[in-house]
Amino acid sequence: MMRQKAYGSDPLPLTLGSDKYLEGIREQLPIDNRVDKPINLKDIVQFAGLEDNKYKVDLSGRGDYMNYIPLINLLLMLIRQKCFQTVRLNRIIKTGSFLP
Repeated sequence: MMRQKAYGSDPLPLTLGSDKYLEGIREQLPIDNRVDKPINLKDIVQFAGLEDNKYKVDLSGRGDYMNYIPLINLLLMLIRQKCFQTVRLNRIIKTGSFLP
């Protein structure tokens, strides 16, 4: 889960033990839109790692419970100043100018 830098970005601060995403476990997470409001991505990752069947969905109707993502709209918490710095830096790199 993004524990290393990728494409120049820092790792994502999400915690999910490696036993939660080994081969064959949580390789696909269906989306079952049960929540109307956006939820923080970090909380969704934690939800997807829960083991209790009350936090899973039975898509087959045969008791084959699997983890899922309970909404379509995720909430990403961003640091405003970092976003502006990144956009400004990218503009400088692309145009060679310090002007907005």
